[in-house]
Amino acid sequence: MDNKEPRKGEKAASAETARINRGVSTQPVADDACSTRTEAQSRTYYVRIGAEDQARIEALAERSNLDPDYVQRALIKAVRARILNLRDTATWHEVASAARPRLAEPKGTGAPFMKSMIRLDAAHMAALQTSIDDPLNVYGVTQLLSAFGKALLHSEIEELAQKISGIEARAARPDPA
Repeated sequence: MDNKEPRKGEKAASAETARINRGVSTQPVADDACSTRTEAQSRTYYVRIGAEDQARIEALAERSNLDPDYVQRALIKAVRARILNLRDTATWHEVASAARPRLAEPKGTGAPFMKSMIRLDAAHMAALQTSIDDPLNVYGVTQLLSAFGKALLHSEIEELAQKISGIEARAARPDPA
């Protein structure tokens, strides 16, 4: 009996609502969907890389005699781990100053570098937006995560460069034997 045909007026009202609110469902919403959600939601974020950063990664790979794809995978792994650590320790503010300028960059600049998912609850999202000083919620969570990811990528590239320089310096020292 729940599959009743809508009356003529209901069908017209539904069509008018759909015309005004394109992309918005005209189906009734379940009662619990209107309540405030506190469970974590998966968010997908993307980090794009510029030609300059790509060249640095390739140069680091060449200096260390490693495959550039291997170096890139190591950087992706490090960025993911650091973002999870920021989430778990609520220390977004530590990277916010490096992430903030990334928000001014045009969307979609650079080649795709990584795509990842993270689960965030309402408290995580609030901490993320508070750390970047976005009281009006101008930036979406995905945009913020991408900015943090790019800032962390720059940091990881720099750390890798220092690590490789240290390895090269140790290799250049004469053996005290």
